[in-house]
Amino acid sequence: MKFGWSFLENSQPTPAPDELAKSFVRCFSSSDGKQVLNYLCDQIKNRFLPATASTNELWFLEGKRALLAQIEHLINKGKKGE
Repeated sequence: MKFGWSFLENSQPTPAPDELAKSFVRCFSSSDGKQVLNYLCDQIKNRFLPATASTNELWFLEGKRALLAQIEHLINKGKKGE
């Protein structure tokens, strides 16, 4: 059992950035992965909030868009082999 703040420490080794990008390509290149990515794009990228949306709603949607953009960036990076 871990005590104090040690439970927040990541015990898994961090993969190299290019290996991680290749993992994203493998994950999202299957038909299921493409279906999931298309769903996320439809639900996040193509969604617009009304002018009456609260600041919290706007920030929440922008956080989702940022995460989706990171996923797409890693997929593209992995495909290019950078």
